[in-house]
Amino acid sequence: MLGANWKVHLRWVTKFFIVPVLMCEAGFVRHTFAQAPAVEVPADAPADKSAVRFQAMERLAQRTTVVILKGEQEVPAVLRAEPLMKYGDETRNIKESTLWAWMDGEQPVAFQKIEVNAWGGTENPSWTFCIASLSDQPLRISWTFRPQPFLTEPLKFVPLETKDALSQTDALLQLQLRSLMRGFAVIEGTGKNILETRLLPQPMLQISDSERGVRGAVFGFAVGTNPDVHLVMRSVSQSGESPRLECGVAKMTSIAVSVKNQDQEIATFPTVTSGFHGAWGFFFAGAKVSD
Repeated sequence: MLGANWKVHLRWVTKFFIVPVLMCEAGFVRHTFAQAPAVEVPADAPADKSAVRFQAMERLAQRTTVVILKGEQEVPAVLRAEPLMKYGDETRNIKESTLWAWMDGEQPVAFQKIEVNAWGGTENPSWTFCIASLSDQPLRISWTFRPQPFLTEPLKFVPLETKDALSQTDALLQLQLRSLMRGFAVIEGTGKNILETRLLPQPMLQISDSERGVRGAVFGFAVGTNPDVHLVMRSVSQSGESPRLECGVAKMTSIAVSVKNQDQEIATFPTVTSGFHGAWGFFFAGAKVSD
C-alpha cells in the first residue's frame, strides 16, 4: 500500500523508470529503421506479368500483316506504334488486352483485338485474335503463325440522312458526328440475354483522305470497357457534290449485334463461332505463338 504519499511515489516511478524506458525503446526503433539496408531487386527477379503480356501482344501485332487490295495494286497498311486502348473484361474471363490499328495514310483500314483469355486457367492463358476491316476495299490479312491468310470483304456502308448539311471544316464535322452518335443504339444478344452497349467518350480515330474526299471518325461501343462494335462515320464528297454521310459497322464480338439509328435498323449480325465472316473474324491461338 502506498498510503497518503501514493502520488509522490507515482511521479518518482514515472520520472526515473517508465519515461527512460520508453525513450530508450523509441530510440532503438528509430535506430533500427534508419540503419536498415536498402532492399535490392535481384537481376533475375520475375518481371511484372502485365508488362510481359503487353510485350507479347506487341510482338503479335507486329506479326500481323494487312495489305489493301486496290484493284491491281497491293498497298501495305501501316501498324500504329501504340495500341488504341488497353482493356479487360472480367465477365468473360478476358484479362489485360489491347486494340491495334492499321492505317492507309490518315485512314484506318483494320482493327485487331489481341486478348488474353484465361478460360483454361489464369496460369496458362491463351490468345484470342479478332480482326475487323474498316475499309471499303478488300484486305488480305496474314499472321506468321497461320498457313492461310484472311481475304476480307469490303466493309458495307449505309447512307444516312441528316437535317443539317455536313460541314466542310474538319473540327466542325467532328462535332456534328459526335452529336449524331447520340441517336445510335448498339444492342448485343438476343431474347432475354440483351446488353445495351455504351458509346466510348472519345472517337477511336479520325479519318482524313483528301484524295478520295473522305473525312470522318471511328466510334467505339463497349460492354464495360471491351470495344465490341465500331461505327465508321464518314463524310464523302466527290466531283463538287455536296458531302453525303455514310455509316459502316465493324463487328468485333461473337455475340449477336443490332445497330439502330433513331429507331431505324442499320445493321444486324448473328451469333457466330470462331472463323472468318466476311469483313471480320476471330480465332484462338496458344501462348507459344508470341515467343
